Amino acid sequence: MALVILSCARLTKEQARLWLDSINGEPKIDMTGQWDAGGMFSGGWGVSNFIQEGKDFSGSLGMYNVDGAVVGEQVYMSLSSGRRVYYTARLKK
Repeated sequence: MALVILSCARLTKEQARLWLDSINGEPKIDMTGQWDAGGMFSGGWGVSNFIQEGKDFSGSLGMYNVDGAVVGEQVYMSLSSGRRVYYTARLKK
């Protein structure tokens, strides 16, 4: 998968939710489960846990809360802590 991560210095969780809600289509993959994104101390993101319902999923990735959407084989996610979004990402197979 290709990964695009953008830093989001001023994006709020509400704005990120509007972005995710605007993404429409049917998911072809299921993000539910535990994923290993490499150890945090060796430069990875850590373990993630996701639950998906329809196109929407949520969970955690390392120290971040994740909200996301899956359309086809593309995954869109926002990584936040508190009310602040630190990153958005689009993963494409």
